[in-house]
Amino acid sequence: MKLDIEQLEFYRMSLMLNQGELAQKADISQATLSTLKNRGTCSKATLKKIARALEVDPTELLLKAKEG
Repeated sequence: MKLDIEQLEFYRMSLMLNQGELAQKADISQATLSTLKNRGTCSKATLKKIARALEVDPTELLLKAKEG
């Protein structure tokens, strides 16, 4: 799943979480979080964990197709 990293960071910072805290809250390793941020992709299961940790709907973290 393609992630909107800017949205992920926006929600993370709005909850005043550092990357380690987000990883812990999402029950993923900090290395996994770093990798998905660099790649811009993750599995559906990981997306759900991160969204739950950030208290948002998973679709809020997906990269939207550009309209044109």
